[in-house]
Amino acid sequence: MMYSQNRQDYYIEIKEGTNLGTIKQIINPDSTITLTTNVAGFSNFINSKTVYGFRKAFPTATTPRLQRLYLMETSEYYTAADFLVNEDIVNVSEINNDLILTSSYEPPIYTNDYNELIYENLLNPVLEAVKAPLAWRITKGDPSVLVGISDGPYSPNHEDMDGKVIFEYNISSGPLYHGTQVASLIVATNDNGIGMASIAGWNTNLVFANTNCILLF
Repeated sequence: MMYSQNRQDYYIEIKEGTNLGTIKQIINPDSTITLTTNVAGFSNFINSKTVYGFRKAFPTATTPRLQRLYLMETSEYYTAADFLVNEDIVNVSEINNDLILTSSYEPPIYTNDYNELIYENLLNPVLEAVKAPLAWRITKGDPSVLVGISDGPYSPNHEDMDGKVIFEYNISSGPLYHGTQVASLIVATNDNGIGMASIAGWNTNLVFANTNCILLF
């Protein structure tokens, strides 16, 4: 992301085990910052660069790797290599770049049911569009998180969604195809060699309201 002030935004990934603690910033007269963290060497390194902002990229994240990601605003004249020389930094990427989501030790995850259903030699275009194999490296979901769907009926015996719908509320009847399709896009079981992969088909569960798209008030 470029600015008229010739600035550049980077994601910075801090190595596992490094705790920066509470981040404090002083804004200098030239709009750069002086950073204070629990790690003096890291703070001194950042303060030796032209940096305009440094903060948690995902402050409410519970996933460990997301907790180690920071957003840094700096001069456009720096490259990722200028920051990777610091021992506490393991990954640097411009925003909108895939690099921060993957690395040489964490390749993308491609399941054995990832390919497109009809044209089996093609990768699933929907999952490719949202970069699901990279996201799965960060998290495969949490069974305590429930996704709710209000749609037409779904097939409760579908083999690719076995055990994924933990509660169903029925007030309508009709064909099963649309509700089944929507549910399977979200929670069809991943990497089981059956049917298709889904965006949250690892640990996420579903609450299904069979309303035939009738709004409830």
